[in-house]
Amino acid sequence: MINPNINITKMKLNILDNFKQQLPVATPELIDDVIVVLGSSRSGSSLLYHLLSQHSDINSLPGEDIAYFRLHEYRGINAIDQDDRLLDKDINYSALASTICGNAGKADLTKEPTVAEKINRFILQWPTFSCDINLLQSVFETTSSYEAGLKKLGVNLHLYENFLLNRTLDFDEDRFFIEEPPFIFPKSRSFVKKSRNILILKSSSNAYRMDHIKKLFPKAKYHYFLINRRPEGTVNGLMDGWNSSGFHSHFVGHVANLNIKLYPSKNWWKFDLPPGWSHWTNSSLTEVCAFQWASAYSAILNFLELEKVEFGKIDYEDFFTPHIALKKINQFLNSINLASLPMDILMPETMTTKKPSLDRWKEKKDLITPIVEQDNIKNIHQRLQEIK
Repeated sequence: MINPNINITKMKLNILDNFKQQLPVATPELIDDVIVVLGSSRSGSSLLYHLLSQHSDINSLPGEDIAYFRLHEYRGINAIDQDDRLLDKDINYSALASTICGNAGKADLTKEPTVAEKINRFILQWPTFSCDINLLQSVFETTSSYEAGLKKLGVNLHLYENFLLNRTLDFDEDRFFIEEPPFIFPKSRSFVKKSRNILILKSSSNAYRMDHIKKLFPKAKYHYFLINRRPEGTVNGLMDGWNSSGFHSHFVGHVANLNIKLYPSKNWWKFDLPPGWSHWTNSSLTEVCAFQWASAYSAILNFLELEKVEFGKIDYEDFFTPHIALKKINQFLNSINLASLPMDILMPETMTTKKPSLDRWKEKKDLITPIVEQDNIKNIHQRLQEIK
């Protein structure tokens, strides 16, 4: 159980202050432009985010911005009618934006992460082990790598896998995640200040909280880039993720009993938590995943239509023809007055559970096809296809 005397947010902010020479910190007032990647979970948004983050003029976070919402305790499900919209949360946007800026920057793979960067990441990943900053500093100063530091601190790297799958051990509901597995290992990163400071944000849960995202940087100009993925591929990817050792987003066992067919846990909901999630607790995993796809894209489409904002669009399937994907990415970049990415940029596998393939969903064809042929799924897919 987390030590109730430890304020994780305060500890992390102290690190940013104590190590500010090692962790160059930007402020929300410095941000001129914010790029928001929009897409459902398992839509390919992590790859798109990675590629855009390679641009020399774009500062990024080392993961999803949802971690910083959780860090500030905008998390947790205490009632069955709560969801990722955070309707009941009184959010301090200035403080949240400051923490986001303090973690944003450009990764420098030629440098080893500093002690401060290792501690910064550790607190996000292992809040139950977070303790005296001086102890963490001593450990990471005297170990050669982040992994070695974890070992010296006595962290069991299989702890979350064992607990979260509910196959070998019980998991205490008072435990929580800030950054959920699969974990991101720390890299050297610093904010690059230019005449135009640009920040990119990405989290699938942002589909339901765009009102919050827009309030983080009120002086900035926002730009939106939508990634669309066909429902059958997304549902397949979500199903694989639900049955992997990662992507646990919400402990709901104290407000609901999950009886999702083809999924072993009774307590842990994976990926985003859309409005109305409690109506799906006795459904099949295929139905739950289709519900997540439909909910996310319905919310995104409604936001784009209501706000009448300009946005870029790319299809996940474009990444299998890299020059088409990069052409669309560069069209978006050029539309907001940024230079193009090089056409030979590498496209790594990012946050995948299995090797990507356009036809992999066909392994579950008998489960997936009847669900994606339903009218509500087809209608949302049609709306997405009509966007040029």
